[in-house]
Amino acid sequence: MAEIEQLKRIPRFAGLSPEALAFVAERSVLRKHERGGFIFHEGEESRCFYMITQGAVKISKTLDSGREVILNIFRPGEAFGEAVMLGKVPFPAAASALEPSEVLVLPREDYFHLLRHFPEAAIVVIRDLTLRVASMRRRVEQLGEGNVPLRIAYLLESFARALGQQRGEDLLIPVQLNRNEISEMV
Repeated sequence: MAEIEQLKRIPRFAGLSPEALAFVAERSVLRKHERGGFIFHEGEESRCFYMITQGAVKISKTLDSGREVILNIFRPGEAFGEAVMLGKVPFPAAASALEPSEVLVLPREDYFHLLRHFPEAAIVVIRDLTLRVASMRRRVEQLGEGNVPLRIAYLLESFARALGQQRGEDLLIPVQLNRNEISEMV
């Protein structure tokens, strides 16, 4: 079960009423995942809402050739797999922990109850999904660029905007990806 104070610090839940926060806290569970541990597999039915509270989760798809492509990386406070759950279709990709992570899990029925009974939650979901669509559109455009160094630069720029920490004249991007993972993203 999640703590109400912990939920208040997550942007998605920050504006919810005390009753809505209590509902989420009571109905959700926190699951820990080690690096590489799967949260869900491609093709599985979506039965829950997922949000990262600690760590990082990658969404990846295995192509027919066997090559893995990383579609996105999510960080604390970000929900993932949500659009699939709303559409009640199987996951088109897999989710696994990129580093030791903790994920808040809310069953689909409870998620829909939250949206029906607490309109402020539905408004935030619409906003977040709209932003996600715009982000994916930009990512597809960037991936369409034929130049690999440019695609790597776009990737680093997006990490810098989202996670960058100014350290004097330097900018620290606290992302731990190996060359293979960067390759899978670009």
